[in-house]
Amino acid sequence: MHNCRTRLWSSQISRIVLVSMVALLVTACAGLQTLLSGLTVTTVASGLDIPWALAFVPDGRLFFTQRNSGQIRVIVGGVLQPTPAVTLPVCCASGEGGALGLTPDPNFAANGFLYVYYTHTQTGVPRNRIERLIVSGNTATRDLILLDGIPGSLDRHNGGRLKVGPDGMLYATIGDTNDTTLPQNAGSLAGKILRMTLTGQVPPDNPFPGSLVYTLGHRNPQGLAWDRSGALYATEHGPTSNDEVNHILPGRNYGWPIIVGRGGNPAYVDPLFLFFPETCAPSGATFVTSNLIPEWNGDLLFTCLRGVHLHRLRLAGPGADLIVQSEALYANVYGRMRDVAVGPEGAVHVSTSNGGGADQVLRIAR
Repeated sequence: MHNCRTRLWSSQISRIVLVSMVALLVTACAGLQTLLSGLTVTTVASGLDIPWALAFVPDGRLFFTQRNSGQIRVIVGGVLQPTPAVTLPVCCASGEGGALGLTPDPNFAANGFLYVYYTHTQTGVPRNRIERLIVSGNTATRDLILLDGIPGSLDRHNGGRLKVGPDGMLYATIGDTNDTTLPQNAGSLAGKILRMTLTGQVPPDNPFPGSLVYTLGHRNPQGLAWDRSGALYATEHGPTSNDEVNHILPGRNYGWPIIVGRGGNPAYVDPLFLFFPETCAPSGATFVTSNLIPEWNGDLLFTCLRGVHLHRLRLAGPGADLIVQSEALYANVYGRMRDVAVGPEGAVHVSTSNGGGADQVLRIAR
């Protein structure tokens, strides 16, 4: 017994105990499936083909992009409208291009502006574009191109998430287009998170003067979410595992392709959360800011494609860099999941991404 106590006080065993405690915490979190009791999942719309981005507007209507067709559809009062709001001139939908991100203007109720990110062909080359639409009723018209010529790809890593932050600026995630020379190239928009005004201009307080680049060193970021404190977090696809959740700080470098996963190099930001050795392929993300599902209030939700589940992370507090709970929800139930959004009434909505006209928009509520 005395020898056992002596060993426990050694620094080596202390480190093992610490790792074990973390492992126990993760194991305990995995058992939090009991939180799903009392929640109901209903199908809001079905027969869809890769609904990529969900965007609620203040009156409760839900607009969404269909990646392959280029259509923007709308759900009104829980009913999918038969006619698309608009169809965009997309290309490259057989891979990871097409109609991607969608987000409303903060003053949508007055101006009807929606912002969309899509892949198209520019002089025969795939490029991504950010464009403003004007919604009247359930119809949208193309109005203003904010940014064109964003590097694109026929099949891989177009990024595509688009959201307006609490600062009133428009943020866009740009993939590396499967070219690993671009994320560390300051002269390229590929492998970056961009920040711009709502008319596509460079904000004067961007970290790199005269540049839309907000952060660099990304592989294929597909989710953006702000917590109650205004802190920004992003999800990112890694190469064969090493999928990341990152705390996004202006002007910082997130390492790709120099660093894969956690590198411990102060020149680069290590991920806040890492999937390893398992794979998630994380996509859309949001923070829950509603008491309709009180056990999720304040938590980060994001969808997993290859991981086929909805993931929940609880941070130690607003703006924190510490994860205290991690949970996989609805694993292997609905297939690949693409985006998640919280409606005005507080219900969580998720879109699936299985293709072949078999996709759904799901509503989770108590």
